Amino acid sequence: MEELDNNPFYLALQDRFKTEFEASQLERALICIPASRSLRNIEINYDLINAHLMKPSPYFKDQYINALKPHKNRVVSIEGNEIQRVSGFSDNSSVKILEEELGYNKQGKSFRIFLIEKPLDFVKKVASENQKRQLDISQEWLDGSAPIVLSECKNILRQLCNGKALASLDNKVSVFIRNYLILPQYLEDASLKVKSIVESSFKDICEEETWLDFKTSSAINVAVEGYVSHIVHSKLFSIICQRFKMEDQNLSEKLQELHQMELTPNQLGADSLFSCSLPATIVELATLDSLICARDKIQCLKNSIDLIVAEVKQNLQETQGVLTPPGGLPCLTSDDLIPVLLTAIIGAKLQHLASNLYYIEHFLWSLSSKDVHGLVTFKATMEFLKTLNVAHLKPRENKMKKELSLEELMQVTEQLQTKTISSKDDEKNDQWTPVDRQMERIARMIEASTRELSSVQHHGVTQNNT
Repeated sequence: MEELDNNPFYLALQDRFKTEFEASQLERALICIPASRSLRNIEINYDLINAHLMKPSPYFKDQYINALKPHKNRVVSIEGNEIQRVSGFSDNSSVKILEEELGYNKQGKSFRIFLIEKPLDFVKKVASENQKRQLDISQEWLDGSAPIVLSECKNILRQLCNGKALASLDNKVSVFIRNYLILPQYLEDASLKVKSIVESSFKDICEEETWLDFKTSSAINVAVEGYVSHIVHSKLFSIICQRFKMEDQNLSEKLQELHQMELTPNQLGADSLFSCSLPATIVELATLDSLICARDKIQCLKNSIDLIVAEVKQNLQETQGVLTPPGGLPCLTSDDLIPVLLTAIIGAKLQHLASNLYYIEHFLWSLSSKDVHGLVTFKATMEFLKTLNVAHLKPRENKMKKELSLEELMQVTEQLQTKTISSKDDEKNDQWTPVDRQMERIARMIEASTRELSSVQHHGVTQNNT
């Protein structure tokens, strides 16, 4: 079953064509999403979107017409598990419906979403060779699992976009830095302002660069968001920390108190099977305060949850061994995840937990279902921390190490370097565990940050190296 969160057409509806998507929802339109595999070499533009948002016909029952203008006299009907193209299409054959979901608009009314085997109608648009300026853009960078580095954002924007759009972007950011007054009690207004800078700049670029395919436009969107985030971060995040100063301070003091108690997850309410040390998770979480982009911060939250699952699973395999029950290893439920996650937060000694969660929630405007799960889990854990009464803690069943020693950190680094070298000959080395892959990702992030600090700094993406 295909995940809509990974479908390029659906992602375009939530991002570039969000206005059209929301208007169609109010019409209770039929939203037809072509399967990802059918969209290869097809430009996702307004015409393609228009052909797949169909509102109920006012003339004929069980028929649908274009929800957007121009209507182009397109008409479809639903016959069993197929969409029949009645008129207005270059091909009147039927298209198979693969899956159906229900969505709900802002008024609480439902609308239907169909995942279909292929587009109902499209115009292929291939750029000429002198127009294409393609980069080797990794999927890791696009989906946020690789760090968003300022120099890389500049490089992508310089190579893929023209000077006029980039000059406009620089001007908007400069005006915001110089003239926009950010007040702690009006941070929501600042969020809307920064969002408008990102969205309007991305729109300007797309209007100038009409040849863009989905992957390239996605790269530009990430680059614009990353560039703006890096430039406004120092001005913006300090105000967020000012607004949440007392809450951050109270949480930090409570974390310090709990750190001294050397708590285990089972004392906080988790099953004793899940009480184990979480060194890789703690290392990952400890980077949260130093990250700049909200996209990097949400990735840190998701990575931490993934690492908890991996480290708990590894511990269960090592401790249970032949005693594993017939049904397999126990599952880490949400009731157990929050106490386990709290012990990792305690170990990471986070200073600005409330500020970081607010920053992610209000300055990252496109969230996948996994992003939402990560953010909600951390917010629930923060509320659990606030209400935690140390007088009501369970007695300790076992003692875990509070943190890694210097010698252990050196040993982990040496093991990582050994596996990194061996992986050059075999990228799919079976020795790698989820924890190893995460440690390697952290190493890449540190290396990228080091390159960033050592490079010559320039103002604006339009300034060329001299």
